[in-house]
Amino acid sequence: MRNEIRAMIHDECDALFEELDANDDGWLGDREVAMCSRRMFELDANRDGELASDELPNAMIVAFLRSERPAEQSFYVPETATGPGERTKGPSWFAHADFNGDGDVSRREFLGSITQFARLDANQDSYIDVAEAAAAVKP
Repeated sequence: MRNEIRAMIHDECDALFEELDANDDGWLGDREVAMCSRRMFELDANRDGELASDELPNAMIVAFLRSERPAEQSFYVPETATGPGERTKGPSWFAHADFNGDGDVSRREFLGSITQFARLDANQDSYIDVAEAAAAVKP
């Protein structure tokens, strides 16, 4: 219909998940899971040990369209996260070692020795990230 007005409203995301997904890849990796307690404590504004809905950020998308053709899809549709294996970047050894595809190589995923892992984990946070892996292969 040429005179029709259509509206779409959605909340776009799970607010708590979005807060915990630090690298915005649509997945919670080992590092993000390890930081959950700390991040939720930071969100607890009144320090009562519980997260209330008003302590979480929220976002709404509201769209109005007029005179959209029947077969046309003009509304914004949120992107979906990529599947495992499509997220890992960095040197090939790093991509292969990152079995769960979270962008970090944990000690469990690393096939080398403890000494090699410690040497690669420059910031000593128990994870090798893409930057640390890339720094290791530079001449």
